[in-house]
Amino acid sequence: MRKLLGGAVVVAGVVGTGWYGSANNAKTMQAEITNAAATAAQGTIHPIETSVSGRDIAVSGIANSDAERDQILAAMDNLDGRRVVRDDLRVLETASPFQFEAVKGVDGTIHSGMIPTEAARVVIAERIGEDANELELMAGAPDANWGDSVDQGLNGLDALRGGTLSVADNVVSLSGDALTPDHDAAARAALTDLPVGYSAAFDINVLDDGTPFRLTADRDENGAVVSSGKIAATLTRADLAEALGADVGEDVVQSILSPEKTGWADVSKTGAAALGELRSGQMQMTEDTLTVTGVATPDGKAAVEGLLASIPDGYTVSSNISLYDDGEPFSLSLARDADGATASGKFPAELAAVDVIGDVPAGDIRNAFISDDTAGFATAATGGVEALDILEEGTLIVVGTDVSLSGIARTPTEAEAAKALLGNLPEGYTSSFDIATIDDGTPPNFDVVYTAAEGINVSGKLPADTEVSDIAAALDIDAASGEPIQGLIGDSTEATTKLAAVSAWLPELETLAFKSNDDAVTIDATASPGVNEDLVQAGLAEAIGDEGAVTVSAATELPADGATRTNQSTGRFETLTNGFWLPVFDFVSDVDNCNAQSAEVLAANRIGFVTGSAQLDAQSVRAINAVASIVRKCIADTDLDVEIGGHTDSQGGEDLNLALSQQRAEAVRTALIARGAVEANIVARGYGEVEPIADNETEEGRAANRRTTITWSTPVVEVPETTTQETSNADDQAADADTNTEEVGE
Repeated sequence: MRKLLGGAVVVAGVVGTGWYGSANNAKTMQAEITNAAATAAQGTIHPIETSVSGRDIAVSGIANSDAERDQILAAMDNLDGRRVVRDDLRVLETASPFQFEAVKGVDGTIHSGMIPTEAARVVIAERIGEDANELELMAGAPDANWGDSVDQGLNGLDALRGGTLSVADNVVSLSGDALTPDHDAAARAALTDLPVGYSAAFDINVLDDGTPFRLTADRDENGAVVSSGKIAATLTRADLAEALGADVGEDVVQSILSPEKTGWADVSKTGAAALGELRSGQMQMTEDTLTVTGVATPDGKAAVEGLLASIPDGYTVSSNISLYDDGEPFSLSLARDADGATASGKFPAELAAVDVIGDVPAGDIRNAFISDDTAGFATAATGGVEALDILEEGTLIVVGTDVSLSGIARTPTEAEAAKALLGNLPEGYTSSFDIATIDDGTPPNFDVVYTAAEGINVSGKLPADTEVSDIAAALDIDAASGEPIQGLIGDSTEATTKLAAVSAWLPELETLAFKSNDDAVTIDATASPGVNEDLVQAGLAEAIGDEGAVTVSAATELPADGATRTNQSTGRFETLTNGFWLPVFDFVSDVDNCNAQSAEVLAANRIGFVTGSAQLDAQSVRAINAVASIVRKCIADTDLDVEIGGHTDSQGGEDLNLALSQQRAEAVRTALIARGAVEANIVARGYGEVEPIADNETEEGRAANRRTTITWSTPVVEVPETTTQETSNADDQAADADTNTEEVGE
């Protein structure tokens, strides 16, 4: 028993001693196994991860094949000190064939297929971008050079306009469209140095033959155009046809390439447009040179030169254009009448029809193909057109150096002016004329005769653009007659202005003879009965100004009383009464109507006086005559009385104003009595300044206060003063008497 125990103790001691040593060396052993496992995991196709816990090893990651996994696990099994190896490896699927594809189109390139390693994915991502993320990680790549073959294939695809790159195992296939043979060669050259064991296959279509762009177009005298060449993609056949004005034939090849130099298409179209300006010729366009040759009119040549001048820098431009002419002399035939103008002829090349004939239709005028070196035709034709413009109608003919002008002028002045324009023609030119005139050239000289009963009659020669209606309008007369000559010269403004000034005085006149001779005016008039001819003469003289002469006399020949007429200046029907022309009124005579009629008359016509006196002024008679007619009727039809009141403003002394107002009221009363008003029913009374109707502190107020008033009333019956009650009743009756007052102007 003791031996067993003792043995047990020995064993226990030995075991205890071993445990102590393991505890001290465990970390060292784990570190050694960790390093050894990491070393064993190196050299794999894909990254392998190892982790060690104690002496146990866990292996994870991607094994490219079962064989590689077995190799990795075997390497781990052979490590010293390991206890357990746990297999967490994933074996990649093997593809056959191992493929990569790139398809290049107008919207970019799409990449698909497989990738052998993540490291290869990173490399190819620099080339294909995010598409690299879509490549499937698989085993089966022929060798480590597979990525280089893909890179070279992509280089070849870059040289194509569009196409497909396919790499299957070790065969690189490239198909698609190459713009030119140079692009085809570049695509093939990209695959000439594939890795050993790889081969290339091609199916490339070359879109352009690679020859330079060129265009030739020929135009014959009939305008037919034949073209050939090779045009860039920037110049379509339709655009070229439009520029040439002709169809583009099959001999013109449309390239899909764009030119290296900017503006090639525009320069070609400019050349085509230049060809269109030629009568015949050719245009040639190469990569950087435009040449235009042929025959043209001067205008066409100038147009070609203008077009070629617009060619941008970087292009060489040349031209050789000659001129053509039919040999006929330069000419112009221009006829003008009331319906318009027509023109025909042949002009020098540099002379535009509009510069000579203006807006006259020039469809029958053609330009020669040669210039007028002397410029004589332009001078003669322009002068002739200016001369023709002066005439009312006529014809200008210029043929070579002969100029003839015929037609009708308004006056001799215009005829001579037209001839003068052709009086200094260029050397060698001659002129001839056949010009009649409408107006004899004398200044306007017309007469206007006015009578109060008949209106006006116009005779003589009127200024230009003046008619009888214009004279009537100036005088404000409706009744107008006469057949004066319509002149073509002179200005009616001065005469019509004077006539308008005279019109204000026609109601004071029986007759008026107004004579205008080239704006010099004379007036010979007779005043209506009762009108002060001296005052009217002074008023007319002031109206027409210093340039006119005025004579006014009293009317001496009047019809018998009872004669009637319609006064053409006032429009009123009048009767000659007591030697005065009084207007006729039709109304029922009573206080209200008599006052109303008086108010209407005096609103239209004022009663005025010569300043500081009781003399009626020149234009008061029309008001006096109208009031007299009303007074005669109202007194004859009723037993009404009328008071003529005189009023002044506050200027001057009160006594003086009272006396002046009384005198003016008496003057009106006297005038009414002279016209047949019953004297007994008319009272004149001066009020002076005591009844103002406005503020005497202003000129307007003072003018309103200077007035004559008419007061109509029924007679007051006077009874004997018997009793106080009777007197009171009589006063009441007087107070109740109807009265009314009308105010009139100064």
